[in-house]
Amino acid sequence: MNILNLITAIVVLSVIIILIVFAFFNLAVSLAGTPYVPSKRKMIFRALKDVNPEPNSVFMDLGCGDGYIVRHVAKRFKVNSIGIDINPLLIGFAKVLSFLTGTSRRTRFICNDIFRSNFSHADYVFLYLMPSLLEKLGPRLAHECKPGTIIISNTFPIRRLRPYLTKTIPYKKLDVFVYRIP
Repeated sequence: MNILNLITAIVVLSVIIILIVFAFFNLAVSLAGTPYVPSKRKMIFRALKDVNPEPNSVFMDLGCGDGYIVRHVAKRFKVNSIGIDINPLLIGFAKVLSFLTGTSRRTRFICNDIFRSNFSHADYVFLYLMPSLLEKLGPRLAHECKPGTIIISNTFPIRRLRPYLTKTIPYKKLDVFVYRIP
C-alpha cells in the first residue's frame, strides 16, 4: 500500500512539474510571438475541403502547436505533413500523439523558429499567427514558396498577398484566407 501511495505521489508531482514547465514555455513563447491557441477545427476543415490537398503533396503548418492539423491532414488527405513550432514541449507532445494516432509515417515535427525554417518545398502552408508575425512572414512566403503553393491563414489576412478564397463562419465572425502563390 505504501508503494502505491509513493507511485501516485510521484505521478502527481510529475504532472504538476510538466504543467508548470509547459506554462513557463507557453508564456515565454507568447512574449516572443504567438501564444498557443488551437485552431477552430470545423472552420479549418471547411477550408481544407475546398482546397482538397493532393495525396503525397507536402503540407506545412507553421506554428503547429500540438500538431492536430498536421495529423488530420496527413490522415484525411494522405499528404506528407510537417509541423514546425518553437515550443519543444508542444513538439514532443505532437510526436507522441502522432505515434498514438498512427499518423507518424506521414508526419514530421520540427522544433524551430518559423523565420529560420525552409518552406520552399511545401505545396500547402497553414498559418494561425498574430498579424504582426504575418506581416513579417508575408514577403518570405511570396518570395520563397514555389508557384502554385497554397497558403491558408486562419483568422488574420496576409496583407501582401491577394486571397483567391475567403471562408467566413458568419455566427463566429471568423475568416480563413486562402492564397495561391503566382
